[in-house]
Amino acid sequence: MQYHQRDGLIRHNWFFQAKRKTGDYHGQMNAGLFQRWFSEKLLPNIPEGSLIIMDNAPYHNTLSSCSPPTPQCSKERIWNWLIENQIPCAVNSLKAELVAVLKKIAPLPFMKLMKSLTDMGTKF
Repeated sequence: MQYHQRDGLIRHNWFFQAKRKTGDYHGQMNAGLFQRWFSEKLLPNIPEGSLIIMDNAPYHNTLSSCSPPTPQCSKERIWNWLIENQIPCAVNSLKAELVAVLKKIAPLPFMKLMKSLTDMGTKF
């Protein structure tokens, strides 16, 4: 992960320190650890106007509990969301059928990280 300021310079690095010497920290990182590191270590230490660039690691893209499901979510989660939002669907619907309905009506998913940033007053 990198962050850049308006002048394009990277002023500091706050790295996650891996505990095992495997050469790859990804196996040691999860959504909870990342969320805590991001909100407790990175955000308080970067100036306003910084640009944060992340790759597509799974722990960067954890859905918020208030988010609509994505097609990758379980059939049960998609079905429950449709029912909660009063979208009629049969109990015996195939996941592909539920996903087709979901794609037509669901708003964009809301990631847990975005919720944290919004709660802190960050503007997008």
